[in-house]
Amino acid sequence: TAWTDVSGAAYSASASIPWRFAQFGNTTLAVNKQDVLQQSVTGAFAAVATAPKAAAMCVVNGFVMLANTNDGVNNDVDRWWCSGYMDVTNWTPSIASQCASARLVDTPGAITCVKALGYDVVAYKDRSIYIGQYGGAAVWSFRLIPGDAGCSSQEAIADIGNAHIFISHSDIYIFNGSTTAPIGAGIREWFFNDLDPAFSLLIRHNHDRANSLLYFHYPRRGGGGVLNGCIVYNYKSDKWGVAHRTIECAVEYVASGFDYDGIPMSDWDSWPAVSYDSSYWTASGLYPAYIGTDHKLYSLTGGSTSSSLTTGNYGSEDMYYLLRRVTPRYLTKPTSATMTNYTQTVHGGAWTEDATTTENNGRFDRMKSAPWHRAKFDFTGDVEISGASADMKPSGVL
Repeated sequence: TAWTDVSGAAYSASASIPWRFAQFGNTTLAVNKQDVLQQSVTGAFAAVATAPKAAAMCVVNGFVMLANTNDGVNNDVDRWWCSGYMDVTNWTPSIASQCASARLVDTPGAITCVKALGYDVVAYKDRSIYIGQYGGAAVWSFRLIPGDAGCSSQEAIADIGNAHIFISHSDIYIFNGSTTAPIGAGIREWFFNDLDPAFSLLIRHNHDRANSLLYFHYPRRGGGGVLNGCIVYNYKSDKWGVAHRTIECAVEYVASGFDYDGIPMSDWDSWPAVSYDSSYWTASGLYPAYIGTDHKLYSLTGGSTSSSLTTGNYGSEDMYYLLRRVTPRYLTKPTSATMTNYTQTVHGGAWTEDATTTENNGRFDRMKSAPWHRAKFDFTGDVEISGASADMKPSGVL
């Protein structure tokens, strides 16, 4: 119902100079390029006076790593710092403490992100990636990963435990610590045509660990930088989806948990639209959420109100086909469904919208002849579908 102010000072963060957070044991850390590193165990944050200002941060192997830094002497966009070992307050370079600093100059540009990957650290530039490994007295040594993959925003990189998944300048990649591999096939061309490249720095992500889903919120073309688009990747099934919504910020919500004596609803009608096994009811349960344009917190839980699915194209260049019936294979049947048929005479031309039919006994009956067909299903309520079969017969030579 209200925000708690934990500011330790007046800060200079903004939409273009965002806060980045990390956890060092029980100490919460925060950085931006205009304010010195901040820390809090409980209550308000306080400055770590000896630390550099930094645009990116992570915690790895007992060190706090800062990148794209300003230490008062050097203001280098390609510089990294590591704190003293197990000491977030030590930022004086020393062999004894293992605090150190260096630059990554094999490729141009700023370090846009540092992120842990096991006991290693990965430093991203817009079009390059470096992997850093701890070397004892030599502290950290970095090597350049071949290729031109990189990322322009720390929030566009998701850590799934054994790999990073991130949006680059022309594809979507997974990085496992040694090689990068593109995973955007099927959505890449559409996505980069929809993404406004002028605001790609604003991309944010949610990680639904329970369902192996990554939500990438992004600004669509013509939106002026508003986060109004969303693609979703299931990294277990290697499938993509779209779930557009307008948000201000993507966050992870920690549920407080309830018991029957403490449920904050006065009657069943005011019960939230979440399932009984949702982490909403579990103390310390984690689930993805976002802050809406009304500045309120929303969880990505609850039932589906509406959704759609469009098939691929079916037919051939030299034959008419009569579409008589389409039968979806449901794993979870929706409350209701309709199907709109689309036809095409020459592949690559304009699609003509045909009739919309209502589902009857689990199928959609339709009599339409054309060289090419596709179908769009519109569902109401929760639905899971594994495929669909189409009853199509040749009906004449084109």
